[in-house]
Amino acid sequence: MKNATRETTRGRIFELAAIIATAAGKFLLGDLLGLGLYYVVLACAFWIGYVLLRVRWERSVLLRWGFTRRRILTGLAIIGPVAAASLAAFVVFGLLTGRAVVNLNFLVLMALYPVWGTVQQFMVVALLADNVAALSRERVPEWAAILLAAVLFALVHVPVYPLVCATFALGFVTTATFFRTRNIWVPGVFHGWYATVYYHFVMGVDPLGCLLQGAFDVL
Repeated sequence: MKNATRETTRGRIFELAAIIATAAGKFLLGDLLGLGLYYVVLACAFWIGYVLLRVRWERSVLLRWGFTRRRILTGLAIIGPVAAASLAAFVVFGLLTGRAVVNLNFLVLMALYPVWGTVQQFMVVALLADNVAALSRERVPEWAAILLAAVLFALVHVPVYPLVCATFALGFVTTATFFRTRNIWVPGVFHGWYATVYYHFVMGVDPLGCLLQGAFDVL
């Protein structure tokens, strides 16, 4: 039992270290070198590979990480009203201010961004927040773990301060929802749609176009 606990602790510490490395990669590849597309692909490949590898050893970990159909309706009941209100507000803001960028890339991202959104939710919510709470042996209360995840998620988007505010709110809502439901799919899809609409309607930015341009400039 002690050996199992020790291995679990080591695994959680490794996951936290890997999250820090992934965040550092965002600043290095995405922000400094302008290789955002390469960063996203590498991060997705690493974390999807990690999940598949862990599942071979311990299939039950899928339940702890929220990769399950359980309580999807509960998650929708919690996030649904927030999603409807926030996305509608973003669209209205973009149309009234003339910032809206609606093109084919918007539709592509609405389909693809939930994949990247789920990977980010997995890192920030299912691993970071949950591991901090577990490693502290519940000395870190749930509300503090939720706040920590929201703050760290926001800090990753410094110095784009509109994104800092938006991602803090996103991280708070999705982490709270995960702790209530232990389901990662609903927060992941919401993350993808929230980010896509926010970029296109509030910031007036086509993120997919920027990523592709950065990738092709390197080539």
